[in-house]
Amino acid sequence: MRADQHRRLRDPIEIGSATLRNRLALAAVTRGMAAEDGTPTAEMAAYYRRFARNGVGLVITEATYVPGPASRTYLAQPGLTGPAHAEGWKRVVGAVKAEGGHIFLQLQHGGPFREPELGPGIGATGRVPSVSSWQRGQPYGETRRIDGAELPALVEGFAEAAGLARAVGFDGVEIHGSRGYLLDDFLSGYNTREDAYGGSLENRLRLPVEVVRAVRAAVGSLPVSYNLSLYKMDSVDYQPPGGAAEVARTLEALAGAGVDAFHVSTRGLDRCAVGETRFLDVIRAATDRTVIGGGGVKTLDEAEAALAQGRLDVVSLARGLVANPDILDRTDKGLALEPYRRGLERVAVEDAPQ
Repeated sequence: MRADQHRRLRDPIEIGSATLRNRLALAAVTRGMAAEDGTPTAEMAAYYRRFARNGVGLVITEATYVPGPASRTYLAQPGLTGPAHAEGWKRVVGAVKAEGGHIFLQLQHGGPFREPELGPGIGATGRVPSVSSWQRGQPYGETRRIDGAELPALVEGFAEAAGLARAVGFDGVEIHGSRGYLLDDFLSGYNTREDAYGGSLENRLRLPVEVVRAVRAAVGSLPVSYNLSLYKMDSVDYQPPGGAAEVARTLEALAGAGVDAFHVSTRGLDRCAVGETRFLDVIRAATDRTVIGGGGVKTLDEAEAALAQGRLDVVSLARGLVANPDILDRTDKGLALEPYRRGLERVAVEDAPQ
């Protein structure tokens, strides 16, 4: 198969100050293989380097916890809260850049979806997730409602991590604002707080907008991406109370606060919809910012089709890339793609230094 059959995918693109060599991105995929204290390891550097070495234009790290109370979501999750974490990430960033790649750090606060072994999560209302935990399959027993006086410190946690990311050498940052984690918990219609951070859309937007502004100030000219989705970890059919108009207002507010790109997570490009309209089409119509997206895309043909239709500017793959870090070369040679197997992202990298 000729490379020119995927011409759009191989075109460079600018996102803010970053010029990507192509429009293929590794989506954030949780590995849970950091050191016990959250420091990235040499094995993680080797893992991320593989994608850059094989030509992937943008590597987005797994969700990384920021400073702040109850921010850590998973066991063995990496963090960026201080010098030790920063040194570990320097090794990762250096490995990716040595292969000509670009790398964004995804910043996360887990909110109510905190692995129960780590202690209770915190959220907008204290709503307890109605599913078992993702990592250990344990029931969520408690979520503490965040007091308004605590919110400035949470905002500062995102800003502190973003500033560290800039100092480490990341090419940009992505704010995790989807799937019911902290920022999405505040934005969602489930947020019935009666203070300035809940109820109306204007109030529900307040915390996400404050975080974006703080992150923008911390990273300067580096690109800021915002990851969003319709679905939550415990609600696959969630609908925004204000429909497509609410989504458009959300994008407008976040873009105005400093977002350069929206990374849209779906459960399949054609499966997520606001009412009768596909979520991606709502997003595309509502913003002129770069749209990164994925969900169910497994092949370069599918990625090229999404770009050709104008629905996406950058295509993010998760399982398809985890199973085939060399998907560009493999496709060019007409080789069959390897199927994804559960847990493949946690298989040790053979050439990792010991």
